[in-house]
Amino acid sequence: MCKDAFAYPCPRILGILSMPFRQQSGFTLIELLVTMTILLIFITLGIPSFSQALVRHELQSASLSIRQGLHIARSESVKRSGLMHICSLAADLQQCSGKRGVGRTQWARGMLVFHDVNRNKQFDQGLDQILYVTEFPDAMSVEWGRGDYLAYASSGRLKFSNGTFRVVHSGSGKERRLVLNRIGRVRSTEI
Repeated sequence: MCKDAFAYPCPRILGILSMPFRQQSGFTLIELLVTMTILLIFITLGIPSFSQALVRHELQSASLSIRQGLHIARSESVKRSGLMHICSLAADLQQCSGKRGVGRTQWARGMLVFHDVNRNKQFDQGLDQILYVTEFPDAMSVEWGRGDYLAYASSGRLKFSNGTFRVVHSGSGKERRLVLNRIGRVRSTEI
């Protein structure tokens, strides 16, 4: 019998060789590299299409918020038999910017829809009733071709004349237009 210094019996060489072999589970380095390469290719191909989808979503979101404000103003003008005003939102996000300017105007902050109770054609905080407020994302440039103000009459028609909102994504240059006709309806076109 073989004894070592610690008084353990010597292992049998034949017993060690006859032990069942356990197969190791896992990935080889080659399999891992191939998988990572394929994953990297899919990510590289997917990022540009994802960014285009994000731009489309931001354009659609800004356009829908403008359209919603216009629909609210139109329906409330008919319901209340009075003028409903829409103006560009000021920096403090609680009042109109400008005093009914004419020409092309940037509506950079957002839009405000209100019922002009005292009929002075301006938003008077505390007196006039706010119906809808929306902010535009920083990546959007919104322009109304007829100034910083428009109104719906009690018939649901535009008070002044027709016009076009231009919604432009400043990062990509993609553009969507919301065209208002004389009877107050909105249609959108993508450019």
